[in-house]
Formats: sequence, structure tokens, C-alpha cells
Amino acid sequence: MKKLFVILPMITALLCGCITKVMVDSPENPVAIYDDITHDFSGQIKGSLANVFKATNLALERDMKFFRCGQIPKDNEWFVYARGLRDLKIVVNLKVNEKKPELIDVVISYDEDDLIICQRIFKAILNNMKAYQ
Repeated sequence: MKKLFVILPMITALLCGCITKVMVDSPENPVAIYDDITHDFSGQIKGSLANVFKATNLALERDMKFFRCGQIPKDNEWFVYARGLRDLKIVVNLKVNEKKPELIDVVISYDEDDLIICQRIFKAILNNMKAYQ
């Protein structure tokens, strides 16, 4: 019985302590989510998929000085690949939101557990989107 009281809080902390809510400058959805296990930063940006794609390319290459090494288009979705310092892989997934088509779901995956870099990439995309609005 004592083991159960020790194990239960540990399991709860493990399952609930994996997601961090982060405030961002997106007026449409001011709260983004960072998953500590998958290292995914998820947020939403208002705009067309083409404009968010252009803003993402500018953010990765010009603003963040990453080497953008490719993209894969899919139906209402883009995957943008880049390499950062120490050859770390960065993947930005842009997908049209199914419930609200005027919003684009942005998921930034960084090779290491680095919330700050993901926030900077998202902020750079938002800043570049101002030119398209």
C-alpha cells in the first residue's frame, strides 16, 4: 500500500508535467504549447498557407540564420526542413486548421529540448506575417 502512494504521485507528475503552456504574440491564439517529450512547439497563426510558408522561409533563413534544406508540400500542409547550429534538425509543419480554415497550425520541432529557440522561430514567423496582412 505504501508503494502505491509513492508510485501514484510519480506517475501523475510524469504524465502531467510534460506540457508547458507558453504565451506568444499571436492575437488569434495567445497561448502556445510546448511538449517536453517530443520537443514540439505548437501555435496558431492567422493567414493563408502560402503567406505563412513565405514568412517561415524568411524566419528560418534571414532572421534565424538557419540553413533551410528543403520542403515537402502535401494537401493543405507544408513541411519545411532546416539545419541549425551543430547540424541540429528543425522541422516546421504548417497545416490548415480543419475547424477554422483561416488559421494555420504551426508545429516547430527542434532536435534538442530548446523551448527558447522554438519561441524565437515562432516570433520571427509572426513578425514576417505582418508584411502580408
